[in-house]
Amino acid sequence: MKAPPNVTKGTLTHRGGASFSQVSFMYNPSTVEVTGGANWVKHQIPFIHHPRLQYAGGNGRQVSFDLHLLADDPLAGKVTDIDKMIDTWESLTYPDAGAETLANREPARMTLALGENGIAMNCVLSDITVSYRLSRADGSTRYAVLSVRFEEDAVRAKSMTDRRNRK
Repeated sequence: MKAPPNVTKGTLTHRGGASFSQVSFMYNPSTVEVTGGANWVKHQIPFIHHPRLQYAGGNGRQVSFDLHLLADDPLAGKVTDIDKMIDTWESLTYPDAGAETLANREPARMTLALGENGIAMNCVLSDITVSYRLSRADGSTRYAVLSVRFEEDAVRAKSMTDRRNRK
């Protein structure tokens, strides 16, 4: 049985040589936070009361939200291994394998797309917090909440509004 048409999905697509190519997830958070900012250098000038501010570059944007993972999906009529999904999400915070030393490894670069016309950005997964809410008698997870934060990839940054502006 297919999911109903009003179910919105998010995707996380890897842009390098990782063990996965794409992770899809149900996307219906109550809040999505997008933060950003600028760096300003203060120059003190003699005999002037206020420092002169000089723009020194922007901070990459950050996107954070909660994902609710439910093992029993009555719409699809299947049971999902939540613990395996959590392991996959946690592995995305580690650098890609391939370099000889950990210091030379690149972060796992991804493209995050939320919904059909929502946020789209090149990013890295910087933080993840797992809250285990319900467990089965055998100890496996039945319901968990992942709090995730993505940072815009400064190497290959892309406007978050690009997808909205396409027609």
